Amino acid sequence: MIADNGLVAFMARRQADTESLLDIVSVKWVGGGRPNACFQNAQALASSKDVKVVSGWLALPFDPEHNARHFVQHWWNYMPALKQFVDITPEIEDGSIYIPDLSIARLCVLKNHEFQTQCISTTIVYGNGVFYAVDHSKGQDENSRVLTSLKDDELFPQCFA
Repeated sequence: MIADNGLVAFMARRQADTESLLDIVSVKWVGGGRPNACFQNAQALASSKDVKVVSGWLALPFDPEHNARHFVQHWWNYMPALKQFVDITPEIEDGSIYIPDLSIARLCVLKNHEFQTQCISTTIVYGNGVFYAVDHSKGQDENSRVLTSLKDDELFPQCFA
């Protein structure tokens, strides 16, 4: 049996908790953006060309030392004319897996644009069979909490307050 190291658990759990169809996509890194500014990078590329902004998750490589996998909220682009996903944000860890989750973009538009324009607002950590959220908010200390689901209102409670 092949260990999924959290990827299958994340995909199954998040899919059950969102209307967005999750998948794993191939993304070409083209560079040119600023580090830690994925939302702004994706918006800048989309404003200059026939390019779409994509919201989702980066599944970082499994960390065997901590027996955990991190799923980082991330933004990148899709070029319909080329039928290609691209990412201009530098310093993406080799072996990361891209998982589009369009419910993040919908939440950004519908609930609280200011909160979601941060490059990374929530990272999900899966370790020892448990999901945790690590929240990254401007001007606040990082904090973590156990997740009972991967529904939007539990992942991004600030948007529903």
